Amino acid sequence: MSENTKINVQQAIEEGYEYYMYVDEDFQAIKCLKDISGDSYRLTKILELVEKEPYHPASIDEDSILEYVGGAIWEQHNSECGDDTDNIVDAINLIDKSTLKPFLDAVAEKLQGLNYYRGSGIELTVTE
Repeated sequence: MSENTKINVQQAIEEGYEYYMYVDEDFQAIKCLKDISGDSYRLTKILELVEKEPYHPASIDEDSILEYVGGAIWEQHNSECGDDTDNIVDAINLIDKSTLKPFLDAVAEKLQGLNYYRGSGIELTVTE
């Protein structure tokens, strides 16, 4: 944590925080502040509030889609016949990018439903 700010559970709830995490652990599920009292078996670890607002995974653009598809098809074709030209990639890159818009809109919509949280830098103190 970069900041030296510390607040307790009640203050955190009053300030609009809902979740916390354990510091120095790999990817993990966040925990609900309102359930913290039942979590006392792990209170030897440092707790950090997560940001109030979630972020969502970034989507992908038309050029990246075409590059990926062209590369995937080229690799399969190359392993079958040894063709090392860029004909396949060049052909895929000629696809009208506007035809990908409905697909990219659907991807973006699905990603908006995935919430991830970063640490806030605020240490959560728990007193029982």
